[in-house]
Amino acid sequence: MAPELMMHTTTDVAPIDTKKDAKSSFSVANEAVPIDGEIQRDLDSAALLLSKEIFELIDSYRQPLPGDMPDLRSQGRALFTQVIYRRVVKGEKIPMVLPAFPFKSPNSQAKVLGVLPDKAEEIALQCLDGLCKNIERIYAPGAELFIVSDGIVYSDILGVPCKDVWNYGSGLRSFAERKLDNIHFVRISTLTGSQEPLTGEEYEAQSPKLREKLIELYLPSDYNVQDQKANDNNVLATYRGYCKFLLLDLANNPEFAGLGKNAMKKKASILAEKMLIRGKAFAAAIRDNFTEHVRLSIHPSNGQDKVSISVIGQTTGLAMSPWHGTLLVSSDGSFSIKHRQELESDPKYELVYQNGRPSYFREKSDIYHWGNDEIDFEPAYPCGWYITAPASSGLTFDDVDMKKLRQLGELNSPVVLRGFKETNNRELFEKKAEEMGTVQSWIFGKVLEVQDGGSETGGLNNVLSAEAMPMHFDGLFNTKIITDEAGNEKRVSAYPRFQMFSSLVPAPKGTGKTLFASSRRLLQVLERDYTVDQLTAVTWECQTDAFNATVLREMPLWVPHPENQKLCIRYHEPWPKSRTKFDATEVRMNNAPEGLGKKIDAALYDSRVCNYLQFGENEIIVSDNILMMHTREAYPPGSPRRFWRIHVN
Repeated sequence: MAPELMMHTTTDVAPIDTKKDAKSSFSVANEAVPIDGEIQRDLDSAALLLSKEIFELIDSYRQPLPGDMPDLRSQGRALFTQVIYRRVVKGEKIPMVLPAFPFKSPNSQAKVLGVLPDKAEEIALQCLDGLCKNIERIYAPGAELFIVSDGIVYSDILGVPCKDVWNYGSGLRSFAERKLDNIHFVRISTLTGSQEPLTGEEYEAQSPKLREKLIELYLPSDYNVQDQKANDNNVLATYRGYCKFLLLDLANNPEFAGLGKNAMKKKASILAEKMLIRGKAFAAAIRDNFTEHVRLSIHPSNGQDKVSISVIGQTTGLAMSPWHGTLLVSSDGSFSIKHRQELESDPKYELVYQNGRPSYFREKSDIYHWGNDEIDFEPAYPCGWYITAPASSGLTFDDVDMKKLRQLGELNSPVVLRGFKETNNRELFEKKAEEMGTVQSWIFGKVLEVQDGGSETGGLNNVLSAEAMPMHFDGLFNTKIITDEAGNEKRVSAYPRFQMFSSLVPAPKGTGKTLFASSRRLLQVLERDYTVDQLTAVTWECQTDAFNATVLREMPLWVPHPENQKLCIRYHEPWPKSRTKFDATEVRMNNAPEGLGKKIDAALYDSRVCNYLQFGENEIIVSDNILMMHTREAYPPGSPRRFWRIHVN
């Protein structure tokens, strides 16, 4: 084990026996723990249950199991639950390790946009950082992910210059340092106990020796690649994947020039086997240096000794890696990775540049064109858009096309406007809302000035306080009486279509975030455990002493969006008296599968579902009140946090 990594591992525990039959029991701190039976009294049962919950959360990022591969995930579950348990009983962070992010494919004509990281890598890293944050929400010490870049392990095989590998890795590190909290990068030099290169020139000079040392230290002397392909379905799946991408990666390589189809396949097979040999040494280096980490992988596997995950949170099909393709942002804000040539040849898509470089593709639409090419449209993870006007443009809020802004919000909220001037002009704020649709009036008028009112909240329960709020949609308790199909009178919610905010004074950094949870993203998470028919059969009811003691019954949990008919959740998180000094809200579900309520309450805060938005000064935020749920985190009482809110139909 390289000494640099010893601080990240635990060396005083029993080694893990990955060959043990995991269905019966596993070892935790040298004591047998039944998986499906009763927990032994001499163990910390709460810690064990929490460890299982943490693993299930990690496992929810898993790729689908390939159809031709045996399912050994129960063994992986046992293996990694004990790894997690040993951290939980000590109150330590849960460490994970992922070999990934080597370099961009050398075929920038057919597959990728260039040699540097682009929006595909940024979304992937945000997804992985979000996994760590999700763990922190159920286990306070949280988690951290070590990404071991395998770039120079394979770069010479694919003809990728070392300087490109260095620059790619440097770009990833720069983004992580600026934007992420839980991602760390490790180079091959650390695994081999070698001197860490400080410059691209040093990296290039050291690379051949690092490869040699990796093989020397970690490749078993009796390793036979043919035997491994024949007897290990994980190796065979990796080999097939290598052969497939090598044909396209090396299509423009001089060594492939003039070769027929069969000759190219044979050449790719030889190179793939060479990659398997180096990959074996690399995997052994990961194993020996990260013995007490949850092992993640981007390659399909049977789940026995690794968790094969999608790095962009894709829930169906085998996801392409960001270094093998280009990000596509669909009109509804969903992300996928496809080959550049596929997107460039399709007139439905357009290439988007950021900071002078190609960054991602999106579906063509006039709603992204606001008459000024300097305006930047950046897709937010996991949902929404950041639209920024450069200071030099002189654009004001009055220049914004509110119909296009509304259309954007209907597809993918929240939409955040930055850099536009005159956002603190109240008269203009109301005018732009009227351009967007019909403004809804309330007992306080059209515009609510939101700031901490202490115990004086004007009949709005905890809205005008500094305490945290439940996940909800605006207007649930704004009711009207209708006559249903049976001729019976029924009280229903009359909720507005949109919210628009003008952020005047932000909350102290790290507090008072406004959280926006996407129905589309929520449904993707829930569909791992429930069918759409199960979900849409559920109704719910709620009551509160606030808002004139409102009681609402037999409400559908899911409704079609009025513009695109996609399912949207209508719900209010249960909010007992223990969580508020104001009036509680009771919620009950009817015809719900067991555990659905708790699953929804957790999933609404999942980083794959929820945008944790810190309002900035002079920003405008628009959100579709049917597509999205939202809430607010607590902030220090008495803070000057202040913004305007208006509702539009």
